[in-house]
Amino acid sequence: MYTHPVSDRSYSSSRQMNNVDMKDGGDEGAVYIGRFLTISPGDELFIPNNHNADSKGIIILINTGNKSLAFKVKTNAPDKYRVRPCTGIIKPGEEIDITVTVHPEFQNQPQTMQDKFLVMAMEVNRDHFSATDLQDLWKNCPKERIMEHKIRCNLGARSSLDPQKDMELLHKKLDSLTVKCSELRRTQLVSCTLLTLLLLLLIALCVIVSYSGGRLLTDQSLLGKCSTHT
Repeated sequence: MYTHPVSDRSYSSSRQMNNVDMKDGGDEGAVYIGRFLTISPGDELFIPNNHNADSKGIIILINTGNKSLAFKVKTNAPDKYRVRPCTGIIKPGEEIDITVTVHPEFQNQPQTMQDKFLVMAMEVNRDHFSATDLQDLWKNCPKERIMEHKIRCNLGARSSLDPQKDMELLHKKLDSLTVKCSELRRTQLVSCTLLTLLLLLLIALCVIVSYSGGRLLTDQSLLGKCSTHT
């Protein structure tokens, strides 16, 4: 699926977000819930400094919509981080782990909070794109269709965010969304049933009125003939 990711991984720090999505309250925005994409962590990606080993962090993307999503993850420090996969497709209900790896030569440098990641997503009508088609899709897509969210990077210094707690909160939010969707479907089903019954009632009334009108005309015709004979 991600054999040939698009290699464009940088973005201008001056670029403004095109869409504003409400951040779910609690735990300092540990989970970000957008219109059709949920992101964990929502505010800050912690990457432990493993010195001689690879230092990695994970960004989890979950498609909570009913259409497939094209996604792209960029960073304002492409020489410092490797993002894989940095682009691809997520089907409805699926999730994907984005692995962010710090290049070894940057692991022992002083911590900076200026490093950020930009997660972008948009709804698409199919599940498979070539690397070239996906690149053209992003190039030609209207800005208003794209959801964007920024995450800052915390390299080496542990913040107050707890990954286990973040995941538990994420699952709670997803369960809540599932319940709300089920309630919405039930409401729609009841509405459709009531409309169907109303339509059948109107049809029955039309048939009764039509039948009564026909009988009335027949009775009047018979009365007219009887009057003529007399």
